[in-house]
Amino acid sequence: DHIICVRIKPKDKKYREPKLRNAINIEIENIRDAAAIMRKAQFGMTYDGLIHHVLAGFKIPAVIIHVGLVSKKVLGYDGNIYYEYDHPLTPCGRTYDCDHCSDANRSITVDMIYESCKEFL
Repeated sequence: DHIICVRIKPKDKKYREPKLRNAINIEIENIRDAAAIMRKAQFGMTYDGLIHHVLAGFKIPAVIIHVGLVSKKVLGYDGNIYYEYDHPLTPCGRTYDCDHCSDANRSITVDMIYESCKEFL
């Protein structure tokens, strides 16, 4: 109850993810506004991508879901917690939904991420 969770999501009609319960959901039109909000974070949680690198630039630790596209060995930062899919095809490097990446996503649970986030509190 004492921890404020802020979820930043793109202000785009194509992005249809539901709002997070018990969180402040903010729709942002550009990355500059998102970065200004992230700068105040104690830690972050995201998939590998731009936000991962923004948080690292601010030296904000994060839980990062890498699934199957790229390895933390290539784009990882010290102090973060990474989830990767232990599979011979990881990283597959595909830029489309493949069976490998779908399996990777299913292998990571909300409970796993939640427990990792608690390590930063």
